[in-house]
Amino acid sequence: MNISWLSTRKIDTDLCSTTQVELANGLVAKGHVVNFYSPGFASGVAFNHHNIKRSKIMGLQTYSICSKLKSLVDEISQSDIVLIDWQLFSIHTKLATKTIIIDRGPPADRGLLAKLQWPQWKRNWKKAKKGTVVSLEHKKFLVNKCKISSDNIHVIPAGVNLDLFSKSEKKGKLKLLYHGNLDLNRNILELPQILIHLEKAGVDVEMHLIGHGDAFKALSKLNLPNLKLSGPINQRELASMISEFDIGFLPMPNSGVWNIASPLKRSEYSGSGMVIIGIDHAGHRFSEDLDWVFLFEESKFVSEAVNFCKNIKRKELSILQNKSRTYAERYLSWHQSVDTLNRLIHSVVD
Repeated sequence: MNISWLSTRKIDTDLCSTTQVELANGLVAKGHVVNFYSPGFASGVAFNHHNIKRSKIMGLQTYSICSKLKSLVDEISQSDIVLIDWQLFSIHTKLATKTIIIDRGPPADRGLLAKLQWPQWKRNWKKAKKGTVVSLEHKKFLVNKCKISSDNIHVIPAGVNLDLFSKSEKKGKLKLLYHGNLDLNRNILELPQILIHLEKAGVDVEMHLIGHGDAFKALSKLNLPNLKLSGPINQRELASMISEFDIGFLPMPNSGVWNIASPLKRSEYSGSGMVIIGIDHAGHRFSEDLDWVFLFEESKFVSEAVNFCKNIKRKELSILQNKSRTYAERYLSWHQSVDTLNRLIHSVVD
């Protein structure tokens, strides 16, 4: 089958593009031909990538991508089906083929941009016949907000590439991690507080924060020797680096879109054999209680994280880390998500 995918994700630098890359690669492994249209330059992928230039001006980026794609509608319409990120779904009226809307999360930005995006999100979903979301909570939220049938919405959670992400020997100082968008609305500035308290308690520790966002400048001014701050890196570099790490953080607050998320980093932490510490809400929980996942009330997140990290023994931590990797091997492979998407595509086309 010939499949096109229209996406806003910048393939080479946007860590959030991992989901699209893994699903597209998985569809190729199923025997499909996939043409992926998005900003950036992809390498080492199984699908055909078409670079779409986008504006550097926030607020005009989606518009610029959509404008370029409109000039390619005849080419794209040759596909048997087109998968379209919700931000670009307005283009579906110009395509002479079947479409599926892909929603990896509703607007997460703050301020004016979010106010402009929410009506677009709702409008695009109302026009879609079939679509995908990342969690059951996301599905419930969508049905409630848009008043559409749940039968047309399919859950495709974030997974992990178990060939890429692995668990290696973890020893020495305690290594803490957060990777993803370094935005203020994600409680990112709480994380250095954990590091500061642990250092005061005499713990041999370092914390790595990887990504970009509006908190990056404030983080860079903290002058903490054991806080390692870096911009986005590619998936292969990330996987190799964090295989030795001990604990991954999920600091996103108990509000807004975070309650309905299926964080990619959660699966990648598990695939790397890491214990997970985060704020307790539906977007961070697994479907079952797991003894290597520690979720706390938002008001107690820093203090409870500090208590755990300073009291855990390496031997006990190692046992929990082995359980984390084992769980990923059993339940978090991208293969399951690819299978769900593949069945949905066939149900629409066949």
